[in-house]
Amino acid sequence: MNFWTRASIKLRLLTPKFFFGPLFSDFLLDHIKPYIYFDRWHIQPFNGQAQRMSTISKICRDFSPNVGIETGTYLGSSTPYLAAMVSEEMYTIEIDPSVAAQSDERFKKNHPNSRIQLRIGDSVSEIIKVLEKVDPKSKRVIAYLDAHWYEAVPTTKEIEALINWGGSWIAIIDDFKVDIDPLYKFDVYGNIEIGPSILPPTSGISLFVTNQSALIETGRRKGTGYVCMLKDEQILANVPELVKVQRSF
Repeated sequence: MNFWTRASIKLRLLTPKFFFGPLFSDFLLDHIKPYIYFDRWHIQPFNGQAQRMSTISKICRDFSPNVGIETGTYLGSSTPYLAAMVSEEMYTIEIDPSVAAQSDERFKKNHPNSRIQLRIGDSVSEIIKVLEKVDPKSKRVIAYLDAHWYEAVPTTKEIEALINWGGSWIAIIDDFKVDIDPLYKFDVYGNIEIGPSILPPTSGISLFVTNQSALIETGRRKGTGYVCMLKDEQILANVPELVKVQRSF
């Protein structure tokens, strides 16, 4: 993320927020060209990436997760989609109370039956609290990890929490470096690169990435990492669009 992008985001976050009502908002949308907002990454699930959405759907169909966990809710564009993929609760964690309030309002008004539970706080602390309620012997968890932002990169500890939980889980990491295709974008915060190097240095987990060209992806074309315990890697290995990454320790 370059300086001007970071500065623009910070300025938007610091600017006092005001909102129009439903009727005036609809009127304004009628006078905004669709190309300006239809493909904005935060309006569609998973950055508007059709290939990623298809892959996650295949994983969930085979894995049949009971519980979903998302870190980094932001405006919650992916949350209802993930909630539809799990048979029980969907937990989403956001550290910014003002952003969380906007997402919570949307969930309650537009998705009242989706079993979404929004939690405000540090993603690592909250994911541990959530997992304490989930039986590792009978439940399966799908986790979408997107809480890395500026100086905070909790991804390693989030995965460690899943490992320590002891059950079956699959984690999907946003903004991930895909070495086999440099056209996929990824995030760098200081000297921390969102990629294979942020995974815990253990041989007990497997990493997969897409083998589909970024040229046929839609939306932001951000890379994705798919991580699981070795005992569950066949689920990911069975997805034709994924390839296993050989890691060195």
